[in-house]
Amino acid sequence: MSAAPIIVRVRTIDRFSKSRTFRTLAGAQKFAARWVGETPELGSCYAVSADGVATVRASVPVADLFPKLNATPSEEGPDPAREWYDTGAELR
Repeated sequence: MSAAPIIVRVRTIDRFSKSRTFRTLAGAQKFAARWVGETPELGSCYAVSADGVATVRASVPVADLFPKLNATPSEEGPDPAREWYDTGAELR
């Protein structure tokens, strides 16, 4: 039995809407990235482009469509903002 198809739906602020069905995650990732970029803002079940013009929803977890968001941090070192929140020293 084959895997279920992946359905990706795009909507823009000018009421444009487009749905596509994919057999592979790679195809769905490419389509989604074309509309909202490779590193969009994620909501609970959708992704929003940086300029806020387009949103993407899918029949798979939206985070799976954007592998760059799940990539490991760069070799530059820890994020100073994240480090400050993680220590909690200022709250004691």
